Amino acid sequence: MDSIKIGHLTKEVKRVQFSITAIPAGVHYVEKNYQNGDYIIEPTEENHFLYILVAGKAGVYNECADGEAVLLYEYRAVDFFGEFEILTEVRTPMTVIAKSDSKVFIVEKNEVLKWLRMDFEFTLFFLNRICMKTLDLSYEHIRVAKLSIRERYIYSIKAHSDKGDLPQLTKERLVEDIKAPIRSMNRIIVDCADFIAFEQKTFKIIDQKRFSSEFEALRRKSE
Repeated sequence: MDSIKIGHLTKEVKRVQFSITAIPAGVHYVEKNYQNGDYIIEPTEENHFLYILVAGKAGVYNECADGEAVLLYEYRAVDFFGEFEILTEVRTPMTVIAKSDSKVFIVEKNEVLKWLRMDFEFTLFFLNRICMKTLDLSYEHIRVAKLSIRERYIYSIKAHSDKGDLPQLTKERLVEDIKAPIRSMNRIIVDCADFIAFEQKTFKIIDQKRFSSEFEALRRKSE
């Protein structure tokens, strides 16, 4: 049972248990291994497949106008993606990149539809997981919308620091992350300059104790 909290409302949501890796006989699939950083789905190619992440992690990215890729969602085994293109007329997907060495079962659209027709438990699991992902994304959208620009800035710096790519973070990418005008973001950068420096076009945490204190207060507020 999962607890989903939106504002002051907490909703208990039951996840359907199902072994999606136990693909039944008669449903054809291909097993493929990816190394960390490999493209699993490229946005320039039409997608007609369901990808079952058997081992590893994968990230869904949005390609920004400046060529930067913003992480939208992270999958951890066992999970699946690619269902949007199977169930709608949209054929051009988001970018999906392996975030670790990963193993994936790839099932073609017609095989997925056959599996759905022949196995009600799979159908129930499939629909339940789609709903859960929608809830996850909705909750994240509401959580971020409730944060001030300053709070979003600190969250973004923390995320990139944990990911290890803070030295490569650009202002353009940060604008996409925190969804704020460049002038507003510049004011926040100045406001936080005593613990997050921006020098020579590079962000750096210069007071780790102060930064940790600010982030911990923000984390408690968001709970």
